[in-house]
Amino acid sequence: AELHDDYWNTLDDLVNDFKYEDISERQLAPVFTPSQHQKAVLAKIITSVTDKVAGEEISRDANMVAARDVLVKLGYINYNRGRASLTPKGEQLARDEGVWDEMGQLTPQGEEYSRDGDEGEKYGPTIEAFARRTKSASILKEAFEKNLENKPQAEKPEEDKPNQTKELFDKLIHLQ
Repeated sequence: AELHDDYWNTLDDLVNDFKYEDISERQLAPVFTPSQHQKAVLAKIITSVTDKVAGEEISRDANMVAARDVLVKLGYINYNRGRASLTPKGEQLARDEGVWDEMGQLTPQGEEYSRDGDEGEKYGPTIEAFARRTKSASILKEAFEKNLENKPQAEKPEEDKPNQTKELFDKLIHLQ
């Protein structure tokens, strides 16, 4: 019985001496796995020519806005006054999720995300969509100029000559 009592007293002493704050707990960083829309937001920011264009691209519909707002709150993107950009933390997330590679280029998966919701893609890739995806302002400018060249020019109206108006007026008078 004496051994038994010593055992329980020792166990009680251990439990009483045990303090939770003495445990060295390892803090784990919270794991964030972005949704498809959040990956699309990252890809659209990466491919946009300017931060203003990026802001417009990620504000097109409710899903993109919701994804954008979560990424802002978590510190992955900056969004202010219609302008959007990636933070260093966002750049790392884009790399970790396979949206962006180490060379700063979109991966094939990233290209798919950047096209999500692209109106031009319904009818096949356009040079404007390509320019947005590759961040090439010169290609976008070239596409704009090409579009202007190919647009049929409106015919210039003939000048209204005073004699022509008088002739029409005279004809109208004679018809009565």
